[in-house]
Amino acid sequence: MSRHYDVAIVGGYGEVGIHTARYLEEQGHRVVVGGRSPAKGRDVMNRERIDAAVTHLDLYDPNSLAAFCGSAKLVINTAGPSSSIEDRIAQAAVDAGSHFIDVGIMEVLDKQMAEREEELKQKDLACIYGTGLHPGLDDIIAQYADIQASKELDELDSLEVFFGDKSPWNGKGSLRDIVWGFHEGALSMYFGFLKDGKYKQANLFNGFKKVYFEEVSRLRWALMYQPLLAHLGNRYTTVASWGWYDFSIILSSLWTKYRFKPGSDDGVDYMYRKIVERNQAYEHLDTDTFLYVIVKGKKAGRHKELEYRIVLPRNRGYWVVGIVPAIAADWLLKGRIGFRGAGGLVKLVDPMDFMDEMAKFGVGVAFRERV
Repeated sequence: MSRHYDVAIVGGYGEVGIHTARYLEEQGHRVVVGGRSPAKGRDVMNRERIDAAVTHLDLYDPNSLAAFCGSAKLVINTAGPSSSIEDRIAQAAVDAGSHFIDVGIMEVLDKQMAEREEELKQKDLACIYGTGLHPGLDDIIAQYADIQASKELDELDSLEVFFGDKSPWNGKGSLRDIVWGFHEGALSMYFGFLKDGKYKQANLFNGFKKVYFEEVSRLRWALMYQPLLAHLGNRYTTVASWGWYDFSIILSSLWTKYRFKPGSDDGVDYMYRKIVERNQAYEHLDTDTFLYVIVKGKKAGRHKELEYRIVLPRNRGYWVVGIVPAIAADWLLKGRIGFRGAGGLVKLVDPMDFMDEMAKFGVGVAFRERV
């Protein structure tokens, strides 16, 4: 089938999609972005000086979605909310014979695409998810830290990932997913960690902690299990992932769950205001987005703690969420990712190579030994 474009981006003129489109256009790919308002899209592309085509796309019109997915070799979804979109775009892309990349990881997408695994292989297609910040870059830096720490330590004990950002989640798409998760119980399944290779549900005693990092001071952290790192449980006694939180957000989340109807705009608007208020309280931080990995182990019989970190300057959060799927798309189209089927990005790329690519844009992994 002849394709007019190399890449079709759903939500390509949102805060994330802009950066995805720019990178791919700079790599020489023919790009088209789709959304409900082509006029707005053309204004955005002109303002950002991105040479990408713009077309109308109605995600909830099967004919519109099929035509859009069929126009390119690869489809990227940077739109939300995932709780509403579900696997709609992924299914349409596979039906159209196109590769598919998504910045998030919804359980429904993982499950439904797994059911089409053989078909994907027969069609020579890849469906890749977990290509944002969380999941995405935090999974990759964890793999990177694992490789580097293995060179430094004689014994490996635990690996912990700490991630956070203070963006207001533009468009409220991600926030709508979180509010949906409050009501559906989807978030509780992530409140856990790996112990001796087995998943353990966390509780009020072991699910929260304070950890000091130089750039962000002593913040509170809550356990948020990352399925894409489950394989590390075979190498470490404990594998845990922690997300930044504060009590105001925890209380607001509980209020949202019991005060507002599931999926209501009022609930999303309320949480949005609380997130903005939280961010204002942390305005003194010089960073909007930060990732840390602490690996504990032994060297010559002595206990060691190694820290690997990515701390982005202000206003780079949306950029990094957009650039990760763009790199994945570029590599897939150029044959650097030979995977066919459905899977998470962290399992499909060499973390050292990926971080080398990120370093070209000033996103390097810094290292220090913790005292």
